[in-house]
Amino acid sequence: MQTETRVTIPFNAITGAEYQGMNINVLLARNFSSPKFATFLQWRGLGFSVCKGEHGTYCRTFGKIETVTDGKESKTFFKAFVLFNESQVKKID
Repeated sequence: MQTETRVTIPFNAITGAEYQGMNINVLLARNFSSPKFATFLQWRGLGFSVCKGEHGTYCRTFGKIETVTDGKESKTFFKAFVLFNESQVKKID
């Protein structure tokens, strides 16, 4: 008998947006029971604090900025950010 395993794509706890690309694998590799992630400041904005001793997960994003000066020019940027899982935070009293 074959058992079915379902994987929930990690998503942002505030926006509900699913993480994409290599960030999915990075977050799933941490084996958290909850698929909800957010940055330190996002959790704080919701009234939570990161538990002492917890370490975040580094994720990355790429983007393109188009600037118009003497012609159309675009620049690619790279941004790293740290995410914490729902199980790593607690509600502030």
